[in-house]
Amino acid sequence: MIPGGYPSSKPIVGDDKPFDPMPWINASGGKAIVLFGADHYKTRLPEGGRFMVWDKSCGQGSAAMFCDAEFIWTNRKNARSIYRHFWMGATRKADTKKKVHVSQKPVALMAWCIETARIGVGKVVLDPFMGSGSTGVACMQTGRKFIGCEIDAEYFLIACQRIEEELQRTA
Repeated sequence: MIPGGYPSSKPIVGDDKPFDPMPWINASGGKAIVLFGADHYKTRLPEGGRFMVWDKSCGQGSAAMFCDAEFIWTNRKNARSIYRHFWMGATRKADTKKKVHVSQKPVALMAWCIETARIGVGKVVLDPFMGSGSTGVACMQTGRKFIGCEIDAEYFLIACQRIEEELQRTA
């Protein structure tokens, strides 16, 4: 546990099985979709999408415990793009609170994904793998509506707490 009682490296439910993106892509009905970890299932993605990259090292070199980049796929016909946000453990910048989920994303990254996918202000964003709630916080900060699902009860409560704190902050 890390300070505050949050789990620090709990396994993520479902990470032990291959991810099939097609049910999510088919269910989107052509609406914007953004999928993380795309390098792990790139052969199962349809033609015509675009990759986005989260550069976590920003030229600082590799780190033993972290990957330098994360690949994101979108069905939008955007130009390929790179988001640079240094996110290497204790030295990550722009996020002052402790990390509370093993694969927690920066709120600023999630806001960038929402903007890059051209999801309009007032539209609904669905995050079916909500984790610690970064997407929900980003939606509140950028004027989108949010629906989040999380199978792990502990992480669901953490996400609800983070989203509620943002709601109180912006109210």
